[in-house]
Amino acid sequence: MSLMSKTTAAYVAGLIDGEGSISITRVKKSECTRGITHSCRIRITMSWKAKDLIYWLKNSFGGYISFRDRGQEKNSQDAYEWCISREKQVLPFILKVSPYLKLKKPQAELLRAFLKTFTPFNESSYIQNVKGKCRYTELKEEVFQLREKMFLQMKELNKKGRIVQLERLNRTTRKGCDSPNL
Repeated sequence: MSLMSKTTAAYVAGLIDGEGSISITRVKKSECTRGITHSCRIRITMSWKAKDLIYWLKNSFGGYISFRDRGQEKNSQDAYEWCISREKQVLPFILKVSPYLKLKKPQAELLRAFLKTFTPFNESSYIQNVKGKCRYTELKEEVFQLREKMFLQMKELNKKGRIVQLERLNRTTRKGCDSPNL
């Protein structure tokens, strides 16, 4: 990941607030003891017209891009989606961007707490086991339950139609503009 200036961090935070999402996901994995695991994801989805911006995000911060073909869906456009989901990429990214988030600040704070349950951030989250000749780490039950709780909290934060309290504009602003002369 390239270095991120404060201006870039604020700009990307605006993209996340407006066109993005911060989430904790539950993924079925048969190789996991409990059959599921949790991961994190930050996404920004924009219409095909913003393709260059999506590629800039990938080139600047890593992750991957996917294309959503809306086909014959009414009132929708094809879109590009940028996503990062590896804990080692997400943590430095969210640390830089979160101070500038407005709408999705609670999600960012929850994501930061979630990331602290991962190795190498928290080695005590895991139990070392030996299975045959293969060593593997198994997630402790209390850490699994904490991640599950955080998953459910994030799901509630991201619920559509949730009311978000925005800052009040001061008396000199009109129509959401910063200039009192407009």
